[in-house]
Amino acid sequence: MSTYLSTRKKQLFAVDVRFVSDWIVIVFSIFIVGFFILIQQSIWDLAALVQEMPEYSPSASASEMETHERSWTLILDRVDEAAFFFDYFRVALFWYTLVIATQFSKIFAGQPKLAQLMSAFTHASEDLLHFCLLFLVLFLSFAIGGFMIWGMIMEEWSTPGKAVNSTLRALMGEVKLEEMYSYAPFGTLVWYGSFFVSIVVITLNLLVAMVYDHYTIIKGRAGSVAGVVEQLYWVSQDPLRGH
Repeated sequence: MSTYLSTRKKQLFAVDVRFVSDWIVIVFSIFIVGFFILIQQSIWDLAALVQEMPEYSPSASASEMETHERSWTLILDRVDEAAFFFDYFRVALFWYTLVIATQFSKIFAGQPKLAQLMSAFTHASEDLLHFCLLFLVLFLSFAIGGFMIWGMIMEEWSTPGKAVNSTLRALMGEVKLEEMYSYAPFGTLVWYGSFFVSIVVITLNLLVAMVYDHYTIIKGRAGSVAGVVEQLYWVSQDPLRGH
């Protein structure tokens, strides 16, 4: 019977949707290890090339000089290759930390208050999707508008990509308003006023209200539940109750 249950658990782990995040972590971990081995091997190969490099001599023949130049070229190519791999390895580590963070959702499910917060985001997922579509349309509209107004005169708005970046910085409050106003006074007033009201005041507050509304619904369904502090108090009282 125990063998059957063990086999059954293995089958569930392989096909159950609830374990998708676990499989992603496993696959990503194997990928990170393989990537690290690739970088380490590249560094070892580079070190071997440096050790095998012939010494430079001013009195060397033309063939020896050519061999020395080829060695230097090969070493520089390997350095560039190692730097390329290392840059992408750091990006992979960033995504790996995000994948690992998804595992905390299972831990949070074991605490009632944290489970309420996670359920609120899950419950609001459809509304959040529609909000993202609305926000994306408004945001890109202002980015394109800024590109049209300042694209010919300001470096920060000279390309559509830079315009998106500048609009995002404006959302965070980092905006060169005086320089923008000196080039296009009326356009700056209209653009920034509309941007601040529609994006910062209305849209972001709409997001807060939306999530709070779903949290209120989830909290009303769950009723009064114990928080982390209360559970820690219960844990601290267990040894005293044993005596």
